[in-house]
Amino acid sequence: MRFNELQRRLGKITTKTLTQQLRELEEQKILARTVYPDNPPKVEYTLTELGQSIHPVLKSLCDWGTNYQSAISETLVSG
Repeated sequence: MRFNELQRRLGKITTKTLTQQLRELEEQKILARTVYPDNPPKVEYTLTELGQSIHPVLKSLCDWGTNYQSAISETLVSG
């Protein structure tokens, strides 16, 4: 994914903050950064194998959050 696409998908995030986070994730070997020698230069970010390994954990957390929201909503409606 390219930088501008990431920034659009994340919503309210400054260029500085996103750049810092991407650099940190790259240092931690979670992201890989590929620079293409175009004019202007094109940069893409992809998950490394290590980065992909956290996907099941995040999916489980997301599923839990969705179930939690449903349970809370039901409690508020019936309570």
